[in-house]
Amino acid sequence: GTNGSIANDDDTPVTDGAETIETFGELKNVVRDDGGWQISFSTPTGEAAERNFTGTTKFGKVALFTTFQPDGASCDVDGDGFLYGLDAFTGVAPPFAPLGTTSDVLLTTRAQSVVPLSRGGVPGQPQVYRSEKGGPQVFVEGRKGSTTLQDLDDSPVPSGRQSWEEIDFEIR
Repeated sequence: GTNGSIANDDDTPVTDGAETIETFGELKNVVRDDGGWQISFSTPTGEAAERNFTGTTKFGKVALFTTFQPDGASCDVDGDGFLYGLDAFTGVAPPFAPLGTTSDVLLTTRAQSVVPLSRGGVPGQPQVYRSEKGGPQVFVEGRKGSTTLQDLDDSPVPSGRQSWEEIDFEIR
């Protein structure tokens, strides 16, 4: 929810083995200690698997990448493309909505952080730029010349000193 607590899509607690993870900060620590994150894309029965062909673009704390799911056989060039915007450090939906979708439930990666792209084959790597209005946008080009523009919500990226600790020292 909005108080920094996290839950799965079905409101069950997030766990790592027997340990319950209660906050987004704790999740970041667990993922870091486990060596990172990865996504296992779905493979609906009788359909080709969703896959990632391009690099990732990092924007603030968000990892932006595209995927493609062929219509039929795994080598088909027609299918559906998706734009993902996930927290770069955890691989889940960030506590804010970078792609303009909203929800109070964190970890809803598909609902909160995935946007279907214009049909047009395998999508390219996302490119971020500032629009004429000054806000960030993501541009994705498809194989058949289709394009998708998606507004990006600026993540609250802190700058400068993040903490301060006074230490005693003696000059000799």
